[in-house]
Amino acid sequence: PDDLKEKWTTNSRKWVLGIDVNKMAKPVEISEPVVEAGVYDSPQGTALVLANFTYLPIENLKVEIDVAKKPVRVVSCETGPLNFVSSATKNGYKISFSMELKISDIVLIEL
Repeated sequence: PDDLKEKWTTNSRKWVLGIDVNKMAKPVEISEPVVEAGVYDSPQGTALVLANFTYLPIENLKVEIDVAKKPVRVVSCETGPLNFVSSATKNGYKISFSMELKISDIVLIEL
């Protein structure tokens, strides 16, 4: 009860998703395969909710996310402001940043 020990293999993740994840457009790319990401947009920006199902701290999680407008700030609710790079795309901007992720975090992308 005090420890979660499940492990998710690549085949298990594909079976649960029921799709070939390599062929679909993703609103966010995460460098670790067992980190869940939820994207919530508003007129003021985007909240990226992260849940780490490896249950081990990830020192350098890499994130790429598409947003509609140019960001002015990216902030982790756990660790504070994050350095980021943004580049214009056909439909808005792609933002890239790295961060430490323990069990969970919310990253606010302010527009």
